[in-house]
Amino acid sequence: AGEASRFTATFRMRAADGSWHWIDASGLVTARASDGRATSVVGTNADVTDRMQARAELEAERDRAGRALREL
Repeated sequence: AGEASRFTATFRMRAADGSWHWIDASGLVTARASDGRATSVVGTNADVTDRMQARAELEAERDRAGRALREL
């Protein structure tokens, strides 16, 4: 609805070299138009690719362990 003053998002984006990176973005609306639309925001972006890859590896290991237990 455009009423939030803060925002967060995690998404992937392609780098200039063609590789994909996971990004955590967060920010704050600093100004709004008379109709409530955000006209100015400040924030940060952080590359969290390593964290997301580690999470994926842990989930894969958990899945392998679960399959191994079911096979016993």
